Amino acid sequence: MPVFFPETVAADRPERVVHCAEAVAWLTEQPVLRGSLFTSLPDICELSLEGKEDQYKEWFTSTARLAMEKLKPGAHAIFYQSDIKVRPKQGSHGGGECFEWLDKSYLISKAAEQAGCTLMWRKIVCKSRTDTHNIGSPAFTHMMCFGKDTGNPSDLTYDARYFNCPDIVPRGMMLWPKVHPEPFSAVIPSHAH
Repeated sequence: MPVFFPETVAADRPERVVHCAEAVAWLTEQPVLRGSLFTSLPDICELSLEGKEDQYKEWFTSTARLAMEKLKPGAHAIFYQSDIKVRPKQGSHGGGECFEWLDKSYLISKAAEQAGCTLMWRKIVCKSRTDTHNIGSPAFTHMMCFGKDTGNPSDLTYDARYFNCPDIVPRGMMLWPKVHPEPFSAVIPSHAH
């Protein structure tokens, strides 16, 4: 697993380390993460779990919980997740065109509670105009930041001046499908934890 460390890191500049490994196995091996985490967990189709929604929900919740359990005090986990609409199993709901709304913000919040983390802030990222109706997935994405609750109030602080942006923001240009958009530096400044 290649790990890239910069030669020197200034105390006032964040460090970026890229790990090339299977993420859940890598996280499991870590006693604690060295810094904060920005992630987007795979969608149900990326894990080939279509039709196995209960299995996907369990995987998603346990993986989000694992990531938050590995936070050190003062670090944050930021999740960028889009809900999906899934067709129920054959025969349920009378066989009509009903969908289950798979709410990933709920699953992340559930995982955060289990991991002893607190929601620090939340943004809604619009994927299209507000008057657009999407069939397969909602026209917005959740961006949620959690901090580790250690009982020390100073561990859950962040400088709100750096997050002084609207609660609802446009997505921006996608570099390729299923990836966070390009202009995130406008939403999450590089000097934020």
